[in-house]
Amino acid sequence: MTEWPDPPRLVVVDDDTELRPVFEVPSETLYALIDRNRDYLGEFLDFATPEYALEHAVRYADQSRENWGRKGEQAYAIVHRRRPAGTIGMHRYGSRNRAVEIGYWLDAGLQGSGIMTRSVAKLTEVAFEQLGVNQVNISADVANGRSRAVAERVGFRFDGVTRQWLLNAKGKLADMARYSLLRTEWEENRT
Repeated sequence: MTEWPDPPRLVVVDDDTELRPVFEVPSETLYALIDRNRDYLGEFLDFATPEYALEHAVRYADQSRENWGRKGEQAYAIVHRRRPAGTIGMHRYGSRNRAVEIGYWLDAGLQGSGIMTRSVAKLTEVAFEQLGVNQVNISADVANGRSRAVAERVGFRFDGVTRQWLLNAKGKLADMARYSLLRTEWEENRT
């Protein structure tokens, strides 16, 4: 088995947006962003429960620091115009199949601006070019049209639905739409 290369600490998306490890952004700032978006995040994600508190954001940042550069999740804060706007991360499946899954969320007030599409496209590029993966995957609640549209705009292929896969923060079991992009497809799309 080969080792994974270390992920970059800074990913420049464009002139206004960059990805920084969540542990380099104040946990209080990310928590305030989550708290402000808690209601809509809870519809589609499992962590944004009413009980989610600052201590959880601090613990997440600490775990991210410990996992950085190892098998596990690399969590980035999306920083837009020098302010945190959401998060995006890669979970590694292991060395043998060379696959990662990208997950993301964005402040409701910034949705529709292209920030997430550009961020997902850039992190996908990092996964293929710098980490040498063969496949990048995205899962989104079937009812989350915005997240699904991001995957489709970046060129991911819809693979199907996994039924009742995620218990969201509101206590509902949600079906998940699954998307994937292979290295060969990504290379073809670039030319």
